[in-house]
Amino acid sequence: MSARPRPGRIVWAVDPFPEDRTLQLRTLKAVGVFRGRSDISIEPVAVVSPDGLRIAPGVFLAPGMRYQQQARDTVSKWVAASRIANVSAPTVLVQDTRSLRQTVGTLLRYARKTRAALVAVSTHARTRLDRFVMGSFAETLLLHADIPLLIVNPSVGDLRDVRRLLFPTDFSAGSRSAFQAILPVAKRHRTTVTLFSQCEYLVPETAAQVRSVPAYQQFFERDVAAKRAKGRAWAAVAGKRGVTAKVAIGQHPGFVPESILAAAKASKASLIAMASQSGTVAATVLGSVTRQVVRQARCPVWVIHTWQH
Repeated sequence: MSARPRPGRIVWAVDPFPEDRTLQLRTLKAVGVFRGRSDISIEPVAVVSPDGLRIAPGVFLAPGMRYQQQARDTVSKWVAASRIANVSAPTVLVQDTRSLRQTVGTLLRYARKTRAALVAVSTHARTRLDRFVMGSFAETLLLHADIPLLIVNPSVGDLRDVRRLLFPTDFSAGSRSAFQAILPVAKRHRTTVTLFSQCEYLVPETAAQVRSVPAYQQFFERDVAAKRAKGRAWAAVAGKRGVTAKVAIGQHPGFVPESILAAAKASKASLIAMASQSGTVAATVLGSVTRQVVRQARCPVWVIHTWQH
């Protein structure tokens, strides 16, 4: 009998039958680096389903059992070859309906039941141009998860350290909660955190008017000063927790996702961490910022969900 999964571990949501295993292995390596020298265990978890295997549900169950063992053997070989320590034996779940949402639900129920602290997943895109297919496993997981996620897309190179982290924020209560959550990891890695806040109204269509109309310019200057003051207060909280944090306010015209990606590049961030709302209302508006950052980031994205009803 296998040992009961340890609470607080990282679930690596692995596809054991990919067209290219490189991204799966890169995700495992990212998880290992993210974990650092802590004793947190990693559990590979795969969900075998008619949807994933493109098998009709009516004839799935018998071959599903066979694929279950094949998946377990494949992932075990990958783990052994990776030489990453403290990775448990793979868990392979069988879900016998042809539904992507049900497949994601099976994974999330298992992660919740066994009290996982994080789920790591790759975007499963087939090409660099198709970074994050709408309706994909990762997309659906991002919409429905209430557990923090670590997402790796095909543009991400090998994660070597977590020494520089970008934390985009709007200084909301949910973002503050997420910021508090990243501090223990940042301290463990001796990470320098950059708090980044973009002036969201400063887009190409409005920039000239903001700069030329005195009333708008005054509002802009007050807003930048207020954001900077909030950022410094948050940085002081981080300092008390043993984490170095600095503040960057986006003052160049640009939409928020593109500005975040530019800030990540400028700060040479090895990881982006950001809050994302979950719940009945927020699931419908999650789209914009988080999804676009996950699609295009050149480093892993750590998504910390906050609840809004």
